[in-house]
Amino acid sequence: MVKPPKPAPPPRRGRPALKNDPPTVARLSELGAIHCSMAEAAQAMGVLESRLNNFFKEFPSTRAEFDKASALSLERLRTAQFKLAQTSPTMAIFLGKHYLGQADRRELDASAQAFQAAQSAEAGQRLRDKIAALAIDPDPAGDGQAGEVAE
Repeated sequence: MVKPPKPAPPPRRGRPALKNDPPTVARLSELGAIHCSMAEAAQAMGVLESRLNNFFKEFPSTRAEFDKASALSLERLRTAQFKLAQTSPTMAIFLGKHYLGQADRRELDASAQAFQAAQSAEAGQRLRDKIAALAIDPDPAGDGQAGEVAE
């Protein structure tokens, strides 16, 4: 007696599995080139992040392609920034701050610092004079408005 054929298994539920084929590797390289995080790459591939991590563990060469695409993209971006800095003062200033530790500093020369110190001393002396005048005569104007000193 012949046994009837087994019924086909039910279709898989959930997210599709990743295949290590050229289209998948190419898509992951594209995602690496635009610096997608693992979560973003997994979402773009239609799988869970844990599944993508497992896929990369199973196929380390595919992970290497993903990382290589990301590194090459950074290199191109940095090259473009430095090229732009040759014609853009703003970009040159930004790169100087970022890579050379430069900062916007407003340094006063010695004469400007001395001028500021003299102004501060004069203002302090004027305040002391007003206080002393009030201590001697609380109503210097004689108009009944104690505490106000005319300049």
